[in-house]
Amino acid sequence: MFLLKAVGNLVFGQAEGTEASLPSGKLFYLDPSSTESKKLIYTDANIVVKSTSTPFNFELLISKSEEADNYAEDNELNDFEASFLIDAQLLFKRDHYKLVWADIEDESGICGWEFVVDSTIPGTNVDLFEEAVYYSMLRRQLRKDKDDITPNEYRNFVLAYKERVAQSSVGVWKVFTLLIQATPTKPAVKVSPLKPAQVSSPKQPVNLTPPDMSTVQAKVRQMLKPVEVENGEVLIKMDCELWIYDVVSTTFVECFPRVQVELRKSLEGDFKYEFVVYVDGVPSIVQELRNDIYPFFDSQQLAFIWNTISENPISWSIKFAKEDASTYHEFNHWFSNSLYEATNKTLFSKAKKIEQDFIQEMFEDMEIDDRESNEEEEDEEEEDEEEEEDATVVKQERENPFNDNSENSLLAVGYKHNRSFVVRGNKIGVFKHGEEDDLEFATTINNIGTMSGEFFSPKKVMLHQQDSSLLMMKPNDSKNVYKMDLETGKVVEEWNVHEHMAVTEIAPEAKYSQLTNEQTILGINPKSMFKIDPRLSGSKIVMDNSKVYSSNLRFSTIATTGDGKVVIGSDKGEIRLFDKIGKIAKTCLPGLGDPIIGLDTTEHGEYILATCKTYLLLIETTKKGETKSAFEKSIKPAPRRLTLKPEHAAWLGPNISFTPAKFNAEQGGKEKRIITSTGKFIISWNFREIKLGKYYNYTIKEYSENVVADNFKYGQDRDIIVALPSNVEMVKKNHLSTPVKLLKSRSEVVNSPY
Repeated sequence: MFLLKAVGNLVFGQAEGTEASLPSGKLFYLDPSSTESKKLIYTDANIVVKSTSTPFNFELLISKSEEADNYAEDNELNDFEASFLIDAQLLFKRDHYKLVWADIEDESGICGWEFVVDSTIPGTNVDLFEEAVYYSMLRRQLRKDKDDITPNEYRNFVLAYKERVAQSSVGVWKVFTLLIQATPTKPAVKVSPLKPAQVSSPKQPVNLTPPDMSTVQAKVRQMLKPVEVENGEVLIKMDCELWIYDVVSTTFVECFPRVQVELRKSLEGDFKYEFVVYVDGVPSIVQELRNDIYPFFDSQQLAFIWNTISENPISWSIKFAKEDASTYHEFNHWFSNSLYEATNKTLFSKAKKIEQDFIQEMFEDMEIDDRESNEEEEDEEEEDEEEEEDATVVKQERENPFNDNSENSLLAVGYKHNRSFVVRGNKIGVFKHGEEDDLEFATTINNIGTMSGEFFSPKKVMLHQQDSSLLMMKPNDSKNVYKMDLETGKVVEEWNVHEHMAVTEIAPEAKYSQLTNEQTILGINPKSMFKIDPRLSGSKIVMDNSKVYSSNLRFSTIATTGDGKVVIGSDKGEIRLFDKIGKIAKTCLPGLGDPIIGLDTTEHGEYILATCKTYLLLIETTKKGETKSAFEKSIKPAPRRLTLKPEHAAWLGPNISFTPAKFNAEQGGKEKRIITSTGKFIISWNFREIKLGKYYNYTIKEYSENVVADNFKYGQDRDIIVALPSNVEMVKKNHLSTPVKLLKSRSEVVNSPY
């Protein structure tokens, strides 16, 4: 709630009296009645929330950027500085990167202003700016300093103010609705020259009454329509409270103190399950059980949270009474079993006992492990030192060094020589990790091709033999692996793996083989695993270290530990652990039926990290009292299901798809963090906090374009290398923000009842 007080000076506070600023954007004048309904004023301007000489009064100040010389031609406003008193009458509204407010001096009541923030500015900065505007309005109304404004006062003001703007028939509301479709109906309104605002004495506060419970219920009732419920078997029925997520306050708000909830199994077969929420006895929410509803169980609050699936997802919660804890746990049990059957299309009862326990534990809250507490305290002190050290370091972006229209597709981070390699079409960009923890473009390897001269764009790359060579796989070619000498930039070897066995994925023989001169690697296809030795004549497969299964297990990805133990994931969601390549799996884990798209392990194999589309699985391979791990004997490992909270997933959008998650890498060191990405966001978990049961403590950074690939710089967890479609960036971990900070003032993202 006091985000600006905590962060504002760091982000925005350059000039005295400045509360917030956005350094780059375009300014337009909006007049739906004119033939030129949207007139460009500045092509490059900055906007500031600044205090005035009158106490508790603030203004929006827009001026041309000092560096800009390309402002709109033939514009009578070019030499003026725009200033607007920040008052509730301004009817300020934000639409993602657009800030719009009414022209108070316009007698027609339909004109306004629009500032389009430059897309390179992080969304967090726009969030902070919007919050500064609301604080300025409230401080003017209450005549209080920010420190004296309570969270409830701020929240109620913003709720009521947005309600008022939405219902307004003048100014910004009309500008939004009429701008694009405007048809001239009268002569254009003349735009007055911009001049400093005349700050008058404060007016009487506007009467903004926050909605009471009846108002909340009325709005939710408008959203909910009676729905049809299929015939089905009721597995469990219970009474609960119904809550909805409010993106303004970033909290759940109670809608109805009592609703009825049923978990049902369809009588039509095909393992279809759904739960139904009855409001006043009428079925109002019907939700099919799927992983992409982001189910979240909170045992402390006795609550279940999920998202309805739509273009604008809504986060809902049902809460159980304290005396009804047994019903909560019974619902958890039925839900996990039903979700397994819905995803795998098979009966949960047919799974082995070890598999049943594994599935049910995915939805249980993790116990705190006291063994980690001392280490965590030490790590927190270490991170505090790092924050001070990194505070002045800014991100280093590398613009497109390829000078073409293709896009980046793959990233390989070097371990031995501090280099990163980015694939772009049939070229590879080489970036040096600089002494100041930045990226320096080194060179481009052009015209990737076979030894016969056939150009191709790699679909898979892996650094090899102390980063001296790069192994590549070619699209539509499952028989060969190509070895490029990175010193010459040429393919020098082509390994024909086997005449009758495809290779779909490759991995190092051990986690850090890349640091050695080891020549052999591992490979898989949907029904086989094998070792590849390029020194063999003819077939490169080492038959003593291979295994071909009679059935198609749909192997999809492979990873290794520091001592060469192997883990293989499948498109069916199964995870198999082997003590050696080519042997029978010691442990087979069922998963939830979602394809495994990525695997990583800690160096010593205590943990496996599996990536599915909408969640990660962190699996501990050892158990207290056991001398052997799940790589060496069949035991029931402890799983953690790492996912986004439903309300955060709703904000990121309906098409979440994680890239393969990774631990930070350092031979002989300790893994501290986990990194993945989806769409425009990179997401990082603190691995040590996860082991303490804090597995929803993650940080996020938003970009202006989708993230292609990401990984940690070798040897540490503070620097993250991010490949975007058109550039490459190294970002500090302390430049990632908590979801609460990023969710501030993002009410447009979720279809909130407010």
